[in-house]
Amino acid sequence: MLAKKSPFILKNFLLLKQSIEFSPPTENIAVNIPDVFESYSIDIDFVAQDLKNEIIQLFVKIEVNLSEQKQSGYSIFSEGVGIFEFDKDLQLTDNDKFNFIYISGLSICINSLRAIITNVTSYAPFGKYSLPSIDINELLKAKGIIKPKPTK
Repeated sequence: MLAKKSPFILKNFLLLKQSIEFSPPTENIAVNIPDVFESYSIDIDFVAQDLKNEIIQLFVKIEVNLSEQKQSGYSIFSEGVGIFEFDKDLQLTDNDKFNFIYISGLSICINSLRAIITNVTSYAPFGKYSLPSIDINELLKAKGIIKPKPTK
C-alpha cells in the first residue's frame, strides 16, 4: 500500500537538552532491570507555539525517574522541539489543525525523544531504556487541552 504524505509536515526536530544519570542499586542484591524500569515515574509536558506563515513549534519535555522518590538506575531529562508546517495548498479546519498538532505532532516529538533516550541509554550500565507507549489523550486531558467526556 502506498503511503499518502500528511499535510502536517515535519521540517525538523531538535534536541534542546539531554541529561542521563545512573544511580546503582543501594542493596547488594540481584536487580530485575525490567521491574526497575517499570517502576519509573514519567512526567511529560509540552507547549505549542504558532509562528508566522503556519509554522508550528512543539516543545516537549520528558522526565523519567526524577520524582522525589527516585528509583535506582536511570534519571532522565530530555527536551526537544519539533518544527512543523501545514501544506499551504490545502485548506484545513481548526479541528484538523488541532488534531495534527496535538495528536500527530505530539506523538512525533515523543517518539523522537524516545529514540534519543533509547540510543543514549544503550551505552549505560542497565542497558537500553525505551520509554513506554504514552496515552496522548490522557496527556491532553491532564493539560486541560481537551475536556473529559461526561459519563452517563
